[in-house]
Amino acid sequence: GVGVYQIQLHSHLDVEDDMTRLTQHYAGVFSGFLREAAQIARSTAAIIEQNPHIPEHQLFAQVKSNLRQNELVYGSAIAFAPDPEYDNELFAPYAYRAFGIIRTVDIGALSDYTSDNWQWWDIAEETEQPIWTDPYFEEGAENIFMATYSHPFFYKDKFMGVATVDVQLDVLEKTVGDDFDPNLDLFIVTQKGDYVFHPDAAQIMSNSIYIDAEKYQRDEIRRLADKMTSGKEGVMQLRGWTDNTPQWVAFSPIPNTEWSIALR
Repeated sequence: GVGVYQIQLHSHLDVEDDMTRLTQHYAGVFSGFLREAAQIARSTAAIIEQNPHIPEHQLFAQVKSNLRQNELVYGSAIAFAPDPEYDNELFAPYAYRAFGIIRTVDIGALSDYTSDNWQWWDIAEETEQPIWTDPYFEEGAENIFMATYSHPFFYKDKFMGVATVDVQLDVLEKTVGDDFDPNLDLFIVTQKGDYVFHPDAAQIMSNSIYIDAEKYQRDEIRRLADKMTSGKEGVMQLRGWTDNTPQWVAFSPIPNTEWSIALR
């Protein structure tokens, strides 16, 4: 009995170790691609701080250049805080991809991005810290699924605006997809539990792990959700979502984001 128990214990520990390493690896892969994209915004913010009076045409050239640096970047902006010396006029050069062509526009001429409706501005201005927004759909002709990284910049220690990059998440999934083990399901959730990635694409941003826990009346899925959304790392053995088949689920936070990844 003891021998069998020890074999089973070691087998379980091996599975846990393997799943943990694999989940950490995939978390690092995602983090690496997101970090590369975020670096573009960080560098842009540094350029503005060093040269606060860059001419408008050079600002538009900068955001266009940002897109050419990384295929994951769908759009990039340099959004300035309202300036009382110019009647609080808004100005935000923005470059974006449209059917294979890079186009530019002044967001400030189209909408008030300081109106408490845009995470990439509101949170960065309030905290004066860089942030990743929650994923969202940019409704339009191409209905792009993205998340925005926003990095504030300053002039004489005063908040001056933000530099941003929009990362196209479906392109990210395709880019890193070749690295996935096809025998495993992978999903990613936000801090709220919403699915960012899921084996069933229809679940992305239309469902959450908490809704699934309620739908299938599964307390263990809710416990998993609580661990993932609180940034914890670990391995759980639980029944499958739709049946009683036991399965291992390993989970880990994705560095530099408020998202969590799980393998099952």
